[in-house]
Amino acid sequence: MNPNAIRTLPAVQKALSPVFKRLLLDNAPSRSQGVVVNNYAAYISTFKAAGYEALDILNRPESLLKQLRGFVGFIYSQYECKRAYGEEDLSLGLSSDI
Repeated sequence: MNPNAIRTLPAVQKALSPVFKRLLLDNAPSRSQGVVVNNYAAYISTFKAAGYEALDILNRPESLLKQLRGFVGFIYSQYECKRAYGEEDLSLGLSSDI
């Protein structure tokens, strides 16, 4: 996933409300604020209306957890994770020599 290309997409630019985008920027690690917010906006733009205010996840912890799990899956699907982890590491954390 190319972060430079993502941030130029109109759907991604409009995905988050300005207030929620500022909240994310203020709470993301300073080194990677833009990447975190742009990836999250790309994820949100696939299933929420433009200007997402996040009231559903800010008011219900179970909704936040569900969305975070979806976001982790989205990021995982965008990157080649098998290069970083061995095959045995991906199978429920069990190695074959147990």
